[in-house]
Parts: sequence; structure tokens; C-alpha cells
Amino acid sequence: MSKVCVVVQGRTDKDFVKALKEKFEGIPLIFSTWTDADKTAYEETDIVLYNQHPTNYGPLNFQLQRISSLNGFLKAKELGYDRVIKWRCDLEPNNANELLKLFDTNFINFYSFIQHEDGYVADFFMEGDIDDMIALFTIDTNPPYPEFGFTKKMYELGLDAKANFIIKKLTKENNIFFKHGYGHYWMTDHQSLSHFTDQLPEVFRHKHYKQ
Repeated sequence: MSKVCVVVQGRTDKDFVKALKEKFEGIPLIFSTWTDADKTAYEETDIVLYNQHPTNYGPLNFQLQRISSLNGFLKAKELGYDRVIKWRCDLEPNNANELLKLFDTNFINFYSFIQHEDGYVADFFMEGDIDDMIALFTIDTNPPYPEFGFTKKMYELGLDAKANFIIKKLTKENNIFFKHGYGHYWMTDHQSLSHFTDQLPEVFRHKHYKQ
């Protein structure tokens, strides 16, 4: 059986930390945040990485996401995990144990492919083999926007051949709440939007990302 943990990447918010520890009860968590984080949000038993801020945040804070996630993955590998979930701090599952069952261990699992701009994989959360995830987040240059960078890297690594999208499998009983500053919503709300899909459209495979 695969040994999986959740890497919670990003800024520290006491309420988010408390909620995620409750929502993921019994599931190992690694918090990967920043040196200026409020350390009182964590307990001595928590696994927390306090990363140095990069000098260049990149477009839409790409480097903040990439660095905090990647360092969390490396810690997870050091601790012996062979699969990892990259998770935003402002996402809350309403049934974490059932959510984990949606991730197929033969694939790298994404939320959705979004047919917008160049077309890209959503970067809210991802789950996959620890080495695949480390490779996916090892990106040397800043992309035009974060999702473009992860999607391009996915194709470069050949991970598109085993990409799986779970958007259509979410239900009201197995859902994720997005507590973003711009608005709060359940992620099943995206299921009615035509540009959110659980397939990689063939037109995007070579047009934008294959070199």
C-alpha cells in the first residue's frame, strides 16, 4: 500500500492551519511555509518547514508556490513517503478519507484541465508519485503564469500520458471548499462550466507545449 502525506504549501493562517488539521485528521501533514510565518499557529508535534522567501516571486507568485511545494515534497521523500498531495492552505475537504480514494495511484492526479488561454492543468491541488511530483515542480525559469509552467513541464516529462482529473468525481458529500479572499465556493460549482474538463484535449498536446 502506498504511503501518502499532504504537503500544505503557502502562507500561514491560524484558522486555516487549525481547520486543515481537523479536516485531515489521521492523515500525515507537512506544512511548508515561510520564515516570517506566525509560529504560534503550529504545535511542537507538527512538521513545519520555514522556507526563505525568494528574491523573485515570479508571475502570480509562481516561485512561492513552486518552492514551498518542492521543499515539502523533498521532506516527504526524506520521511519515507512514496506519494504526496500538494495542497493549498485555503482549501478544505469535507471528507478527506473519501477524497483520497479518488486519487488513482497508477496516475498523477489533478483537479481539472481548464480550456482557457493556452489551456492548462489547474494547480489548486495535485497528487502523485513523489518522484513525479518533485520533477514536476523542478522548473528553472519563470513561465508566463504558474499553470502554464506546470502544464509545460507535465508534457516535457511525459506525464500527460498518465494524467488523471477528478473534477467529475466530486460530490456534495465528497467536496472541497475554497476559502479564497476573492470569494468562497464549493469546487463542485465548476462541474457546470464547460471549460473545466476531465480530459486533456488533443488540440493542446502539440500546439502550445510540445517542443
